[in-house]
Amino acid sequence: IKAIAETAAKILNVEMVRFWMNDTGEYVCIDEYNAVSHKHYPKTGINERFNRIYEVNFELKRQITIDDTLEADLPEDMADVYARYNIRSVLYCPIRLRGNVVGAIAMADSKPRRWTVEDESFVSSLADFTALLLGLSELQESQRTMKTLLSNLPGMAFRLRSSSAELAFEFASEGSFELT
Repeated sequence: IKAIAETAAKILNVEMVRFWMNDTGEYVCIDEYNAVSHKHYPKTGINERFNRIYEVNFELKRQITIDDTLEADLPEDMADVYARYNIRSVLYCPIRLRGNVVGAIAMADSKPRRWTVEDESFVSSLADFTALLLGLSELQESQRTMKTLLSNLPGMAFRLRSSSAELAFEFASEGSFELT
């Protein structure tokens, strides 16, 4: 995640990149990269109103862009948050895994900016890549769990592959060695 944030900040020339994960209905920032200081900061949850607005919009849109937060028609509490953090332009893109929004990647700058189609496409690609990484991480965890379960299973668990000429073990648990 950190390498993706740093690369995105460099390529898009933005000051801040944030990764938000939707943890049980609330978006939590898991990484904030500040390109000016070249530092990563962990964050916490966000305003409940932001959660609702993001959830609704992420279900409908591929990106949310605000070219200038001072000129955009925003709810007052959202405008206050952007002003407090000196954010003038933002681009959000949801991270979808198996059809569900599980997080978002956000680009932010302290100056107004017209986000291009290329910017939006690039951030969408980063969101898709992040979803692939999350899926891979889940798969690896599942495989670790299965391996632990099978290695502690008494007896034998196996999987056979049958071709026309022979039978071949694709997998045999460690318990099979005790039986032979």
